[in-house]
Amino acid sequence: MAYKFKLQALLKVREFKENNLKIELGRIVQERESTKARIEQLNSDIDAAYHDQGELVTRDITGNEIQFFPYYLQGKKDDLERTIKRLEEIEILLKKKLQELAIARGESKLLENMRANDFDKFKRELEKKQHNQIEELFIMRAGHDRKGEES
Repeated sequence: MAYKFKLQALLKVREFKENNLKIELGRIVQERESTKARIEQLNSDIDAAYHDQGELVTRDITGNEIQFFPYYLQGKKDDLERTIKRLEEIEILLKKKLQELAIARGESKLLENMRANDFDKFKRELEKKQHNQIEELFIMRAGHDRKGEES
């Protein structure tokens, strides 16, 4: 007699959902890390632009070269602001996915525990049946041995 969990299909669906959430969470974490790297790069670009502007002032430069830096810096600062806002959005999304994953993991764990309990019950019933069969065999054998002694 083989064991079969009645809710196995539901357990597989829940585990599939949990795995998909883990994959999505991995993508979000990856996006968060690339966004943080982008912020570092933008800060580095801004620092380099200030450094380059300071060096150019010591040399002979044209008005066009001087006018370039404020526009360049403003563009980098605007990009930095957008990237920081995107990072905040990603952090919020990450928290939501972590909550969804916790719920999905709880549902899967509940079904796994139900399966374990059901299997333990099945195992106890099987052992009880086997024990009863062994007892019946001993009783039958004892009865057979008595008949052999009486004859």
